[in-house]
Amino acid sequence: MSGSQTYAMSGVTSVGAGTEYPSKKGPILAILFGAFIALCGLISIAKGGIVALVIGAGIIALGVFSLKKKLPIHSVLLRSASGEQKATSSTDVNLIQRIISALNQAIVLRG
Repeated sequence: MSGSQTYAMSGVTSVGAGTEYPSKKGPILAILFGAFIALCGLISIAKGGIVALVIGAGIIALGVFSLKKKLPIHSVLLRSASGEQKATSSTDVNLIQRIISALNQAIVLRG
């Protein structure tokens, strides 16, 4: 069982893993925008650009924080005669590997 879905082990032909990497465009754009704002503030620091420098540094910090939160998502893939289905997903690769190992063991014991 995975969530509200129940899979019959007799129909599962193989088990595999899949990985999805989330897009990092947003955080990278935020870092670049923050760097631009901070650079503008640094250039005009004599004219009160300290505010722009601080705002730019804050945007850079948010972009870096967001970038670090973008972890790959690992999935358990069940293959059967009807196709491939994603059974469960997690950012914990060790959990996914343990689930795949247990499912492979169940397929072997099933015979």
